[in-house]
Amino acid sequence: MSHALAGVSRRRLDHGALNAVLLPHVLAFNAPAVASRYEAIKRELGWPAGTDLADAMVRLRERLALPARLGEFGVGSRDIERAAVFAESDHANRTNPRRADASDYLAIMRAAL
Repeated sequence: MSHALAGVSRRRLDHGALNAVLLPHVLAFNAPAVASRYEAIKRELGWPAGTDLADAMVRLRERLALPARLGEFGVGSRDIERAAVFAESDHANRTNPRRADASDYLAIMRAAL
């Protein structure tokens, strides 16, 4: 989605900061497909089994004082509607652990808007 948003926006968007905004939403979306992997990540980080990985990433983003919403970059509804189509065809989509299409990407970006 970060690639797609950068491609449709008239603004210069920071790829890493976009990822920081989108990551908690992507983690929540992918959780049903990779719950065992999330447990392994939490073990490796020394976090309790009940830790919500998406919430932990939100707290990390807050501690780093990174933007919390796509709107903080000037991204709007038209941008995400266009980006959703590109995100579906992006090379990164092929390796996502849960099948995602343009409507999934649109829902994720709307939640992050």
